[in-house]
Amino acid sequence: MNGPYRYFSDPQYVGTSLSLAGTAIYYQSVTGYILAIDMYIIFWISVMFFEVNERARRKNVGQNGQKTMDMSVSGFLLTY
Repeated sequence: MNGPYRYFSDPQYVGTSLSLAGTAIYYQSVTGYILAIDMYIIFWISVMFFEVNERARRKNVGQNGQKTMDMSVSGFLLTY
């Protein structure tokens, strides 16, 4: 595997976070720092949520050819 995917599973999120942080540094904006940190946390949560779902989907698809998944996330039952 070549390029940024060798180091990061979602380089677009890393690039966006670095861009926001760079803009905050350039303008010396406290609000910019806060927004950059907020976006990084949102991206991290998003990646973790989708990685968990992707792992569960890959695990369950191979069983008897069924494409069903039951998974509890934050108190919600997701059925695909």
